[in-house]
Amino acid sequence: MTEWINNSKKRSYLDILLLLSFLFTALIFGRAYSVKSIRYLFLVWNLFLAWVPYCLALVNEKNIIKKESFYWFLFSAWLLFFPNAPYMLTDLIHMPDIEFGPYAHVRLLQWVDVILITGFVCVGYWLGLESMRIVHETLKKKFSNKLSWMLIGVISFLSGYAIFIGRYARLNSWDVVRPIKLIHIFLEQLSMTSILFTMMFMGLILASYVIYYGLHSKH
Repeated sequence: MTEWINNSKKRSYLDILLLLSFLFTALIFGRAYSVKSIRYLFLVWNLFLAWVPYCLALVNEKNIIKKESFYWFLFSAWLLFFPNAPYMLTDLIHMPDIEFGPYAHVRLLQWVDVILITGFVCVGYWLGLESMRIVHETLKKKFSNKLSWMLIGVISFLSGYAIFIGRYARLNSWDVVRPIKLIHIFLEQLSMTSILFTMMFMGLILASYVIYYGLHSKH
């Protein structure tokens, strides 16, 4: 009975995430068509990248191929792409510069952009939290509860640094195929600023996940 409820919950999450993704994608293409501008279309690609770790987590959870090596292969792929989901928080820097005050001119398009950017960021971040929860459940089957939480902390830390080098060094998940360049950039970007940035995002990811996990467990 419990397993059926959990499966139903996962299907409902998947349906909602798909619906929201299609909705905001349609809206942003509608914006591009109406104003003849491709600005913000990059959000569609970023959202697609946020879907990748979610799909990898779902596949790994099913454990179709009963091999430990296959599990860790998919886990590694998930870990590689996971930072793309919380990375979308940094897309908030693209918010339009809106004027306020009694004499400010109201530009509705700017508010449309605010809604679109916020929507994409929220869906992308939700995908990340849900994929982390799925992976966490698989880790708990392999390790103790304490160790699985420690791994979640490590993942949050690595994701924080990945967000930093993704935003400032402009690296992508697939740059892993160039390990020498990757290591060079890792070391080059290492500084007090990058460490503080990493710790801030680690704290944000970990805190939001703890809340999300707690709310999910209650239901």
